[in-house]
Amino acid sequence: MGGCDSLSFWAAAMITAPSVHEKREWLDRAIHNERMRSSSFLWRRYVELELEQGRTREAKSLLYRAVSECPWSKELHLLAFSDAMQPSFQAQELNSWIDVMIERNLRLRVEWAGIADDGDDQVDEAQEDGLDEVERAAEERRRLMPY
Repeated sequence: MGGCDSLSFWAAAMITAPSVHEKREWLDRAIHNERMRSSSFLWRRYVELELEQGRTREAKSLLYRAVSECPWSKELHLLAFSDAMQPSFQAQELNSWIDVMIERNLRLRVEWAGIADDGDDQVDEAQEDGLDEVERAAEERRRLMPY
């Protein structure tokens, strides 16, 4: 892998690796390479490859690893809310994901309260109070941000 950048690596992998298994091996080697593991481009392509193959559990696991390696990448964080990934997350996980994005100062341009809705209209008062507390904490974090 040497000194090649992530885009040229990806192009080489897609041209020379005829099977999905080989593409997966190339990408796995890349994310274990010290110089390339911080490439959000390669992590995203790896997650997308797993999603294309219907391997959502593996894609979710990779996504957690990806945001650990590239905590500054808003693009990777937003993958959790894509149509392909969102069903593999529970509402509580998505709410936690949003909190992490806020803590990392990744700006959200939409009101986040409804993004992680679990579709259940029957929310008991204890859950509602807990959600109100989370919303207040998030509002306070936003208010204290320097921008």
